[in-house]
Amino acid sequence: MDQALAPSTRTRYLASWRRYEAWCAAKGIEKPNSDPKTITLFLTERSAKVGQSALEQDLAAIHFMCAMNGLEFKDPRNYLRRFMRGIRRERGHDPKRKRMIAPVLLGQMLDHLPENGPKASRDRAALLIGFSLALRRSEIVAIGWDDIVFEDAHLIVRLKPSKNHSDAVFQWIPKVPSSLCAFNAMEHWYQLSNRPIDGPCFPAIRDGKIQKRAVSDRYINRLVKRLLLLCDKVPQEFGAHSLRSGIATTAHWEGLSDADIRKITRHKSTGGLLPYLQPKDGLLHEQIFRSFDNEGGRAGSRK
Repeated sequence: MDQALAPSTRTRYLASWRRYEAWCAAKGIEKPNSDPKTITLFLTERSAKVGQSALEQDLAAIHFMCAMNGLEFKDPRNYLRRFMRGIRRERGHDPKRKRMIAPVLLGQMLDHLPENGPKASRDRAALLIGFSLALRRSEIVAIGWDDIVFEDAHLIVRLKPSKNHSDAVFQWIPKVPSSLCAFNAMEHWYQLSNRPIDGPCFPAIRDGKIQKRAVSDRYINRLVKRLLLLCDKVPQEFGAHSLRSGIATTAHWEGLSDADIRKITRHKSTGGLLPYLQPKDGLLHEQIFRSFDNEGGRAGSRK
């Protein structure tokens, strides 16, 4: 499969494609095809068991795999578009925005990690580098020690190709006087790991021994939810992109331009960045009414 896809995306797409293959075989269809009527029938049966997001993933996977296998994908009568539109209308699709993890909350989460020990050091470094570079979970666990360069005042991290960039990119993390400094956390973990030159940055640890394989992206998800629970938060209100949203929104609140924020998040357009930016509670209303007062006084004084 295309190496430009994140490993987790490749896994999900392959699972969706195999599901479609099995369905075709059960229906007596010799092999999966790109016929929109066939795909619509498959999705119709699936819709009785799964939600809209799963259907959208299956459709994206089939479209991608058809292209990979040289199958022309055309839908001149818009069968698939009309089907998905009907699903959204029927189920009243209204995606709920997940809450961000702001620096204050991140600090509270880290306070619940033990002060010492390899697991605590690894987890602290993973969360801080994920926050500082606005990384996805799959991008965090994909980092290897050969992707890391320690300089006197900053850390250089090479990020492997992923959803937002088809080529490897290099990001800088400065050393800052803060308890949330990713440079310090990574340096401490590096020393505790006996200064490795290769292997995963965030390996599994069993019985106190560092393993050769990396933790899974699911581990990062479980770690975040466990720490949120310890902070008396509702884990379900937060999602996979809460760390990314946290750094992007915080930068936005501090007055950084969209162009500068996109250098951190690696979004190609402002349109892709906007869903990650969240307003401060009440701030927009305060600005609106402050502007109103400046223009003409209080509402009650107008006749």
